[in-house]
Amino acid sequence: MPTIAEVLRSGKAKPPAGLPGLQRSLLEYMEAHPDEVFGYEHATELGLKLGGVSGEEVEWHLISLDSKGLIAKAKLGRKSYFGSRWAINHLMLASITLRETTVRGREGSLSPVAGSDRIG
Repeated sequence: MPTIAEVLRSGKAKPPAGLPGLQRSLLEYMEAHPDEVFGYEHATELGLKLGGVSGEEVEWHLISLDSKGLIAKAKLGRKSYFGSRWAINHLMLASITLRETTVRGREGSLSPVAGSDRIG
């Protein structure tokens, strides 16, 4: 049985024609690694993976791909992250889940038991 990620990847359109080489490489890398997101602090590392491109150039192309709607960007706290749309959607869902779990944890309940069923 295919996973959700496999189904989503199988239906993806090819990158639009006319993308500069580095943007095409970034887009292909992000789509091949849907479980990874990248902040500005990761631009140099990402540039090395793509053949020794400078971090500043990677940042510029990430912003360009985001403005074209080919990748997504999310801000968590003070940090911005780029990734495939799939990766950013999952990052945001995980963030919401973690936040809800933390709020429930502050109430003193670590189990799914209703608040009125708690002892003490």
